[in-house]
Amino acid sequence: MDTEKSLEAMKRLRHERGVRPEALERSRRATRTWKAIREALSGGELSVPELAAKTGLPTGEVFWYLNALRKYGEAEIAGEADSYLRYRRVTRT
Repeated sequence: MDTEKSLEAMKRLRHERGVRPEALERSRRATRTWKAIREALSGGELSVPELAAKTGLPTGEVFWYLNALRKYGEAEIAGEADSYLRYRRVTRT
């Protein structure tokens, strides 16, 4: 199934099943958060406070998402500086 047909099928299911707008917005927000953290880490090693400052997100939220990225092999601990762990994005080859 091509991408366009898949998108149309998803839209049809949302309409038929009545996906709540707040659930859809929550999903969109999470997607934007993942993207922001990944992009920030693409620029080099950062600590949680640096990531929070760069993305505009609360440190607790950054920490939660960052640990999920580590769990799925997309980020790793790069070292320590000024009593903070530094993280980097894992590039897959």
